Amino acid sequence: MPRLRRILDLHATIARAVALKPSSLNGAEIRFLRKHLSLKAREWAALLRIDHTTLSRWENGDQQVGPQSDALVRLLYFRLLEEREGRLIPDPVAERIAIQDKERNEEATVLVNMDNPAIYSYRCA
Repeated sequence: MPRLRRILDLHATIARAVALKPSSLNGAEIRFLRKHLSLKAREWAALLRIDHTTLSRWENGDQQVGPQSDALVRLLYFRLLEEREGRLIPDPVAERIAIQDKERNEEATVLVNMDNPAIYSYRCA
């Protein structure tokens, strides 16, 4: 079984890369962001002001996430992360999240440099 060094750094990098990826979030990614914040589904749904069954449908891929909800999930993720870490995120994430939907149609894969988990990039399909 492989042993990953700096697994918490890797998870943090993946979460950040997912939240900033240039394509729409899918259900598994929304679940990953929620779990990275250690939130229960009902807590995350309440913060997003949606019913927990809607969140369940998103996370299970039964319902597509709209563009406004996609942006809200991303912005709320970063805001909660800032509050938990007690520091502001230095990058201007709001502008990156506000990319128009027409630019988000292409699915992107996150590639993480395992020698330095803080470095990542995207590969578009």
